[in-house]
Amino acid sequence: MLEPRDAGIVLSTLRYGDEVRPEEEYFSGIKAQPVDIMAALKKSLGENKQRSR
Repeated sequence: MLEPRDAGIVLSTLRYGDEVRPEEEYFSGIKAQPVDIMAALKKSLGENKQRSR
């Protein structure tokens, strides 16, 4: 988190750099799958319309 302080900025973090794993290691077991964005959006909008009735 960045916070203004006097003439500078204070940076606060939740973890130290050596406590965070590289993203490649963290996500290595997840297979990317192609997504049809328009189809997913239409499905989501359709479900929301049904819920609001």
